[in-house]
Amino acid sequence: MKTKINKKAVGSRIRQIRLNKGYTLESFGKLFGASKGNVQQWENGVSLPNKERLTTIAKIADMTVNELVYGSVDEFLKFNYEKIITHTHRDHGELILKTINISNFLKFIKDKKLDNSLLNDLDNLLEIIWDLSNDYIMNTKQKTYTTEKGSYIISDDLYKLIQALKILESHKDKTNNRAQLDDTIESFYKVINMYLEDKIESTPIDTEYLDNIDN
Repeated sequence: MKTKINKKAVGSRIRQIRLNKGYTLESFGKLFGASKGNVQQWENGVSLPNKERLTTIAKIADMTVNELVYGSVDEFLKFNYEKIITHTHRDHGELILKTINISNFLKFIKDKKLDNSLLNDLDNLLEIIWDLSNDYIMNTKQKTYTTEKGSYIISDDLYKLIQALKILESHKDKTNNRAQLDDTIESFYKVINMYLEDKIESTPIDTEYLDNIDN
């Protein structure tokens, strides 16, 4: 997965490293065969040092290149959540993005306080975020939903989407693009059912708990 990088944040980290080590712009640039102007561009987030220079800067700061480039798990996620969701959920990624409240999802991940050392194993980090995205979608326990298979708890975001789909279905006869609307509704329900089936198989519902949930 090709990741996005916050160049301004990287530049800020490079500037802090330079200042902490007592280098001027010119003397810092000489460490890499770069000009004062090059260093200024890095620090202003205009451009990034090449891989070799990033490696050297990371060594100077006693950190890994990924820690220098991404800063923290929270920063990495903020700039890459769309790519992460579409990459890890593949065919359903675009639809799943529409089922979640992004600000709430980012807060949900942040509250998990994932160790920033995970930046050094991005494949593992992606797997963790994939699991957490499933947890967020299905286990943010705020609403109950009932089907022919029974009742269970789902996230408020997913609950609202289901209600919106029901409203769309009730208005299908009033649109000129009924075929397209049918396809959209069907696609969303496929994603929803995929999660609901996983939930039913993996987590029995506590009916006593359901009685205490607002609908």
